Amino acid sequence: MMMKKCTAALAALALCLGLAGCGAASSSASQAQPVDYTQAIVDARSDTDNERDILAAKAGEDAAYTHNPQEMPAEEAAPQAEMVLMTLGLEPAQLDEYACSVSLMNVQAYAVGIFRPAEGEAEAVQAALETYVSSIQQSFQNYLPDQYEIAKGAKVQTLGTGEVVLALCEDASGVLSAIEDRLAG
Repeated sequence: MMMKKCTAALAALALCLGLAGCGAASSSASQAQPVDYTQAIVDARSDTDNERDILAAKAGEDAAYTHNPQEMPAEEAAPQAEMVLMTLGLEPAQLDEYACSVSLMNVQAYAVGIFRPAEGEAEAVQAALETYVSSIQQSFQNYLPDQYEIAKGAKVQTLGTGEVVLALCEDASGVLSAIEDRLAG
């Protein structure tokens, strides 16, 4: 009788450990899936800002419009991405992956992006984006007061997940927070 109880207890323990192991495996598998940077930006922005295109690329791949409400021709993505990165002070080799939406017109302070730096490039990427924000602030300081206020509220932050996030837009804190939550979750 005692032997049957011990066997039953061991079987129950083995079942519990097996189930716990399955739960842990599926949990870590879901965490290992990459986050869609474009979707994180779309989810963080207002409907009005989601009328803006998003360019994205991974290391070694050509840039593409991954959110394209303006129906920009696909062949314009690579030269546009090159111009955007140059404007931000970044080189493609500094990044493993990115998605961003940047106004290149000098009448609007707007840029939202998620940048995963290449190994050893995190500080340089952060510094480049901070320099970009500073230049936008200076350019609007005596030019367009409403855009200067937006630029003053800009956020550049390296997240615990490794990405550097740029939020130079209305409600920059809210956009940054939403992106951070999405990348952490």
